[in-house]
Amino acid sequence: GFHPQNWLKAVELNAANFPDPVLREELSDEYKDDNQDGILSPEEIIDITYLWLNGTMVEDLTGIEYLIALTDLDAGYSYLSELPPLPENLTELNVAGNYLTSLPVLPDGLEYLNCNRNQLATMPKLPDSIETLYCAENKLTALLLVIFISMILSENEFISLFVVLLFTICCFSKPYTI
Repeated sequence: GFHPQNWLKAVELNAANFPDPVLREELSDEYKDDNQDGILSPEEIIDITYLWLNGTMVEDLTGIEYLIALTDLDAGYSYLSELPPLPENLTELNVAGNYLTSLPVLPDGLEYLNCNRNQLATMPKLPDSIETLYCAENKLTALLLVIFISMILSENEFISLFVVLLFTICCFSKPYTI
């Protein structure tokens, strides 16, 4: 089976690994650093699947790449101006209401992305897995064309919704199929 704790290394909760004090404090709580030793053990790391930093004024997410089990990251309405490489298992990302001018490469399994209210002028390639995207209130002039082309290339089933949804609210959601 999948036992990452066999090869994962422990990560010290210090400024070298996690420069932002807000992020360090969040990861130091008793639900993440279970034994409160200031070190995230491999067992503790694989238990961290969700990180809630919404409205915490975090400025730097450097270090989240250590959190390999992270699937849901909410860092909306904070002070982020850039993002580090994102954990590969991330399926939900909320970075609405920040100061981002670009996004890093998005994980292959990402299903939900909210990047409303930033300063984005471009978007990275959207993974085929994306189901919901919110990107209103940005500086995206070429975005609609990029999304349209990427949707055609990936042959997603919701192309028919393109005109209605994208030109009205600049976001889309794939209908659930039974």
